[in-house]
Amino acid sequence: MYLEAGQLCFPGNWSLVFKLGMTFHEIHEPVPRFKEKGVANRFCAQARGFRLRCMGKGNRRSR
Repeated sequence: MYLEAGQLCFPGNWSLVFKLGMTFHEIHEPVPRFKEKGVANRFCAQARGFRLRCMGKGNRRSR
């Protein structure tokens, strides 16, 4: 998953031009304890499932 576009309302020393083209893990690498707690892996798994559902290839919940 790569950053392809974005909008910053409150950048706080964050450069969209610098981050453009980086992977999710590369962008969040400097965040303390981000890898240790497994947040990145959970987010990527959820995002992957969301993308598959949007493309009609994943399991959908029935109402």
